[in-house]
Amino acid sequence: MIEVAGDDDDFRFRRCLALLEEQAGKIRPGTVWLDLGCHQGQLLRLLVRSRGVRGTGFDDWDVALKLPGPDDSWEYRQADLAEDLPWSGPVQVISALEVIEHIVDTDGFLRRAYEKLDRGGWIVISTPNINSLRNRTIVPLGRYPAGLEYRTVIHHVRLYNAAVLREHLLATGFEAVRLRGVACLPFWMGLGQTRVSQALADAFPALSANLIAVARKP
Repeated sequence: MIEVAGDDDDFRFRRCLALLEEQAGKIRPGTVWLDLGCHQGQLLRLLVRSRGVRGTGFDDWDVALKLPGPDDSWEYRQADLAEDLPWSGPVQVISALEVIEHIVDTDGFLRRAYEKLDRGGWIVISTPNINSLRNRTIVPLGRYPAGLEYRTVIHHVRLYNAAVLREHLLATGFEAVRLRGVACLPFWMGLGQTRVSQALADAFPALSANLIAVARKP
């Protein structure tokens, strides 16, 4: 199924970009950016429009399913990201937003991203947090944790918490790891994008429903 970004997705994109630019500085026009799990290029279109990047997106759906957009501002390549990242040439930033939880071999996934990045390049990840405030509340009551699956629906096969995500990036070879939450209060109640929700996610990422991590290749 081809997904179309909504307001919550756009909010997550902007939260991820804000953290990256706090760490790496302003994204310059011409930056080569690979978006893994790009769907219909919603993030890349935002980046081309607002930052002037040279964007390429990867996903597993057929090229013929690419929906027409207002321009041809990004390139799409079909790939099985669980097995390969078919790219040669320079790349300054790789993003994988809500992707790594779908990957069985997370070591291989992160290693391939690390190898493709230029020295000093950055990775940006967002992923559900198994230790979210919601799960800390419902699991002791006997409820099944949010974001996990006992049968395949959206194929969440791996879940991180803040400490493990940091440790995995460091173990892969990345440095300057910085974490933030997307939001701390629930979107379904209309509170996710509020300033209070963002402030809590900045201060307490380990409690947020979804984590953001940025890290640099030495």
